[in-house]
Amino acid sequence: MSSKNWARFAMVSCVVLAAVLLAAPARAQGNCTALGGTIAAHFEMAGLDGPGWYGRAYLTFGKDPTVLNAALVDLNNGYKDHPSHVKADGSMNFAGDENLTYTIDGAGSFTMAGHFLCVGGATPFFCGFSEEGKIVAGTGSFAGMTGNISIRGSGVFFGSEPTEVDPWLWIAQLSGSVCKAQ
Repeated sequence: MSSKNWARFAMVSCVVLAAVLLAAPARAQGNCTALGGTIAAHFEMAGLDGPGWYGRAYLTFGKDPTVLNAALVDLNNGYKDHPSHVKADGSMNFAGDENLTYTIDGAGSFTMAGHFLCVGGATPFFCGFSEEGKIVAGTGSFAGMTGNISIRGSGVFFGSEPTEVDPWLWIAQLSGSVCKAQ
């Protein structure tokens, strides 16, 4: 092969390779949709999967008005790595990392790894909650799904430990964008 033909071959090969590499994200972007929902959960020291938040998430995907009822397990696997501050009025400031798993019967599950911040204001035993995260795993209909999720809401805490009489409650809205590769 002459050097001129070799140069043409190399250039065409590079263009084809670039087209293939750039096409995969473009195909995935075509399958992206909005995710929205509401979370209602409570904290359990001795939950089935360990200490964490257990409850329900009510989810919608895209413009489909169907509300999917998901079991939520939110394990606070990193909050101890971040300092917390309990104020004299009972409100708290704390942050951490956690894994939230949403399971929809008959459809599968997906897990979000997130970082959260809870800041206590002037109201005793209350904090404003925010979290950002990425989908890191999925099963069933959610296998291969990627995306980003934001969560905003409120936490209410009574006492230093949650009990049946003094539960810790969490109510939040979630939104994001999820993509399924073709």
